[in-house]
Amino acid sequence: MTGFVACIVVSLVLVLAFRQRPIVWVSAGILTAVFFPVVATRAWFSGAGDADRIHPSTLIFFMGFLVTTLSSPVKPAVPRVRTRVVLAIGLWAASTSVLAIRNSGTDNLGSLVVYYLTPPLAFLAIHAAVARKDSALWAKIVPVVLVAASLQSVLALMQFLTHNSLLYGEYYATQYWWSSYIKRSLGTLDNSLDLAAFLTMSIPLTAALRRTPVTFILAGLLATGVLVSGSRT
Repeated sequence: MTGFVACIVVSLVLVLAFRQRPIVWVSAGILTAVFFPVVATRAWFSGAGDADRIHPSTLIFFMGFLVTTLSSPVKPAVPRVRTRVVLAIGLWAASTSVLAIRNSGTDNLGSLVVYYLTPPLAFLAIHAAVARKDSALWAKIVPVVLVAASLQSVLALMQFLTHNSLLYGEYYATQYWWSSYIKRSLGTLDNSLDLAAFLTMSIPLTAALRRTPVTFILAGLLATGVLVSGSRT
């Protein structure tokens, strides 16, 4: 319980300290989500009941959204792309819901909302609030995500070559599917599928960089990370 309360306090202090520079706490939230697996954070939050399922990055983003929403905006401008993003997410959510209900009825409706509809809508809400202070946030986040993805790919390659998790092994060992002999790399995420999903989503972001040999090498590095994950993503 102490660890969970401490994380709440740290998240709030971080957001308050950098409320005029949201790129700092947004970056902290992204890096926390990528480099601290849930199997580890649940152990750190032991004694907090069901709250141990809440990831530290969720607390950072929640505090950030709360503080940003309640504080006075510095810039009223919101990126023009927001309307298109809203329409795209709305269309995606509607089509996903129709297909899910058609195939499975309403049996999995709760999971659909929690795992597929809530995250993008929450992300959109956070961005809408943060954009009031920093309308160029998107461009600043891209390098952060690519650096994180590059580090994950390098670690994945090391895991593939050494057949060792290298990090968080004692926490992964608590999972029923875990084997100390690594065949599919997982970086510092919770499983190989999560790693592949993160890297796959990061590869298109390289298009935001200048066309140089480094850009293509970076894209190749991320693609290699997907391959050693053994995922079909």
